[in-house]
Amino acid sequence: MSSINQLFTEKYRPKNLDSLILPERVMKKFMNGVQQNMLFAGSPGTGKTSTAKALVNQYDLPYLYINASTDTSVDVIRTRITDFCSTMS
Repeated sequence: MSSINQLFTEKYRPKNLDSLILPERVMKKFMNGVQQNMLFAGSPGTGKTSTAKALVNQYDLPYLYINASTDTSVDVIRTRITDFCSTMS
C-alpha cells in the first residue's frame, strides 16, 4: 500500500516495543518475553492494539486479532479461534 493511501494512525503506529511509551513496570514485563495468552482491557485510545501489534512484531509471533467490540458472536469461538488453534503446534 502506498504511503499516500495509508491511514495516518497505521503509518505512525509503533512497530516495536522500543517505540511504545509505557510505564516502566509494564515495559519490564514485556521485555522479559510474553505469556502464552494475553488479554488487554481498557478505555479506547490507550494503546491496547498498538501494544499487541508491537509485541507480535518484536517477537515474530503468530497471532489472531479479535476485536471484542465487534466480534461478539459465539461463531467467533466456534470457527475463527478453533481454526487458528488447530493450525498452531
